[in-house]
Amino acid sequence: MKWLGTLDIPPYEHALQLIQCLTVKLTKEAMSERSQDALILAIEEVYHYCVKRLEKQMLNAPVKVSWQVESSVWIITIDYAGLPGELESYFDINGARMTFKRTTFEALGLYIAREMLKHLEWERRSNNKNRFILTFNI
Repeated sequence: MKWLGTLDIPPYEHALQLIQCLTVKLTKEAMSERSQDALILAIEEVYHYCVKRLEKQMLNAPVKVSWQVESSVWIITIDYAGLPGELESYFDINGARMTFKRTTFEALGLYIAREMLKHLEWERRSNNKNRFILTFNI
């Protein structure tokens, strides 16, 4: 697995431009523009969910986004602090792929992200941390 980079990003929506630019730069040679767009959309939707979780808990902690690649598989991890919300269990790394109602913007965003990716998984980490793992095949 080749590690490409990590960003600790403040939990603000305007930081999405930074994520978009870096993703384009990292994937420019590796995938088509259509694949880039799908991957960026998935990352944006998960990042947005993480920011909303932090806002709801009134935490001003950064969101950590990391990019890795192995052959034609891209793995992006998105880490955030705090308690998990009501949607994380639907993506539990040890659970089955469950369906859920998409009655909020956050739920719809995670649904769209999951549809863009090979896998969208979540795991609870130590030290009050959470991690979404986005797996994207070229």
